Amino acid sequence: MTRIRPASAADLPAILAIEGEGFGEERFPPAVFRACLRRAGSVFLLAGDAGGAAGYVLGAIDRRYRPPLARLESLAVRRAWRRRGLGTRLLESFERAAASAGAAAVTLEVERTNSAARRLYRRAGYRREGALPNYYGPGRDALRLRKPLG
Repeated sequence: MTRIRPASAADLPAILAIEGEGFGEERFPPAVFRACLRRAGSVFLLAGDAGGAAGYVLGAIDRRYRPPLARLESLAVRRAWRRRGLGTRLLESFERAAASAGAAAVTLEVERTNSAARRLYRRAGYRREGALPNYYGPGRDALRLRKPLG
């Protein structure tokens, strides 16, 4: 059974492997993950079983807003685990953690051409809030999505 739990520093090698597989050259550097593990307001969850880590979700609660706003920064699932509902479970776990922390909504950016991620977010109730031209580089636009919580 796949379990989802808070990530720890001991999980960093597995997280970096998932990140590399999912994002290749565009992956976050290790320092980003180390900082997120220490950052107040982070929501950093890891999914896995006895066979190892299968995916993660990372975001933060931004308390500058009233009520607070959750920002999903990254979600990645190993190829061997895709199309089994794990991305949905990670997303739902992130949303529950965000709601428990008082967040009124979750926001995120997704590359316009990432149809699998867009489908995941659409099915979960996220709606387009805007477009961000060249967000991921020249000619690589993002969509900003939002979902109210509660």
